[in-house]
Amino acid sequence: MILKGERFPFVAMDPSLGSGAMLPFVPLGLAFGKQKVRALGLVDSAATVNVLPYELGLQVGASWEQQPAVIRLTGNLAWNTMSAFSAASLRSR
Repeated sequence: MILKGERFPFVAMDPSLGSGAMLPFVPLGLAFGKQKVRALGLVDSAATVNVLPYELGLQVGASWEQQPAVIRLTGNLAWNTMSAFSAASLRSR
């Protein structure tokens, strides 16, 4: 089954780099309580972790200190973290 996809505009992050710096962004409306903020989000269809910038969270009224989160890293992120951890523990022995 083929799903009908969405198209998002590519935005030049650094025009001096040419088309290599073009990234797809999706317009977003974020709401938290009574606060609303419009923003652009990077489309990363292969991402395993979603990130909301700290400043954007503040604009929408989030209190980060009251939002505990457990982030499970996977793929390359987990491997790189584990490698750095393992290397550090080996050096300390």
